[in-house]
Amino acid sequence: IVLAGPVAHWVAAREFWLSPHARVATIYVMAGNPGPARARGVAAWLKQGGRAERILVARNPMKGSWSRPDQRNLSMGEWAVRDMRRALQAAGVECPVVPVAVDLGGTDAEVAALARLAAEHPRWRPVAPATSRFHVRRTYRRASIHFEQAPGVIPAVAVWQDRAPWVVAFEVLKLLRDKLGLTRVIKRTGRRRNT
Repeated sequence: IVLAGPVAHWVAAREFWLSPHARVATIYVMAGNPGPARARGVAAWLKQGGRAERILVARNPMKGSWSRPDQRNLSMGEWAVRDMRRALQAAGVECPVVPVAVDLGGTDAEVAALARLAAEHPRWRPVAPATSRFHVRRTYRRASIHFEQAPGVIPAVAVWQDRAPWVVAFEVLKLLRDKLGLTRVIKRTGRRRNT
């Protein structure tokens, strides 16, 4: 009950959510959870009045699920682009969706790569990451390290997994890992990185 209630609310970190009346140059949809929740969150934010010139999606080569129209398994990146375009269309919002290559070795590596991209492309700034609700606090904390000024975060639409006790507990453990300075030592799988 504690994990699904107050702890889930804490990791969702509403204080870091980007106002739906804000304007950013770029939205970056964090890689990770398959499914359209993050894309729908971005589309909902734009429909509420948020403004962005472009939406970046990770070019994730990991094999995804089967696509009947394509008669093949699409990569996770291809699904993310497709989900984003469908969500924008359903919301009646137009915004270009651009796949980009980033380091997908965990949240810290991904946010660091995003910060480097923003430094290389000044017109892309400011950049707002979009992610699952249970992932907001950790994303914001990593962004506050890698960006001069931490951008607000656009939350995905709510799904039941956001408050699942095991999801919340694992997220708290990752936050603790980061607090202990072990972010670059322990990968998502729990194994040590080769350095």
